[in-house]
Amino acid sequence: MKFCAIICEFNPLHKGHVHAIEVAKKATGLPVLCLMSGNFCQRAEPAILEKRIRANHAIECGADVVFELPTIFATGSAETFAKGAIHVLSRLPVSHLVFGSECGNLELLKQAAELSKSLQNSNDVKVALKSGKNYKSAFKEAAQKNNPALADVFEKPNNVLAIEYLKALEGTGILPITIPREDNFLSTQNACSSSAIREAVKTNILENVSCFLPSGVLRDLENAKNPTQIEEHLFFALLTASSEKLCNCPSVSEGLEKRIEKIAKQSTNYSDFLSKATTKRYSKIRLQRIALENFFEISKQSLKDALATTPTIQLLAKKENLHFDGFFDKPINLVLKKGDKKRFASSHTLSIDLLAETLFER
Repeated sequence: MKFCAIICEFNPLHKGHVHAIEVAKKATGLPVLCLMSGNFCQRAEPAILEKRIRANHAIECGADVVFELPTIFATGSAETFAKGAIHVLSRLPVSHLVFGSECGNLELLKQAAELSKSLQNSNDVKVALKSGKNYKSAFKEAAQKNNPALADVFEKPNNVLAIEYLKALEGTGILPITIPREDNFLSTQNACSSSAIREAVKTNILENVSCFLPSGVLRDLENAKNPTQIEEHLFFALLTASSEKLCNCPSVSEGLEKRIEKIAKQSTNYSDFLSKATTKRYSKIRLQRIALENFFEISKQSLKDALATTPTIQLLAKKENLHFDGFFDKPINLVLKKGDKKRFASSHTLSIDLLAETLFER
């Protein structure tokens, strides 16, 4: 049996995601396998709902099986997120990957992927970084200089992730399919993003976006996660971390660890720390990502190891009639039941996932 894959967060799942599942099935004629972020997502924040609740929403809305994208990948940069996801999917019976992009043009995205590879370690990017720009701005400046016609493609978040998917897919045999989607941060009359829904939940105006949500999701959002206690743990971990430990976090470079150590000691809580530490060069999301890397003890070496070893993933939900006999023909460590957690206890990525479950429950 082959599947069409969707890499997702469903944070929360909305009708746009339901449409994507339907399009994936129609375009490929295959059942849909979702590889979904667990309790912490790519913006380095806790998900609005627990991972198994979100996975069941996906099954209710047409997906056939949902596996967890390990936290070490799910909370990383766009490049890490994509590399990690494809590393997992390449071990699963997947023939196609369907993903959204603002441009909706696969050929244009492929051209942008080639440009991205050529600029990755280019002198133009290095010069822009030395001038004080963050990586996103430095890369945009280099892209504008080298190929102005493609520079705008890198402006949109889903395009950027799509480009990283295409780079990571090389040599896997998995075929890419892109579908157009709305800007990730906009809400219109016909569509609404997950970020807009999360904001509506935060400000207690969920009725404004209720028409964009399946009924089961709307019901569960009444018990959305409050991240306050999680933030207290993250802040305490930062307060007690040495600059040597912080230096090993994948998102730390350029002596940033010393700045974090200093500002953490000057701050009263997590929000205060983020407010004081965020600059044009060091974004809030990057700082949140470092806080998670520090708490979960994700190092540059452990991330490198995770991308080079057999993945360990947890099954989150599946259709009742789906069976795994003959499902896997490549090495993969699959956690189907509680006993499997002990079986794969030596897996560093699984230990991080289990720690993420514990932290999310605080």
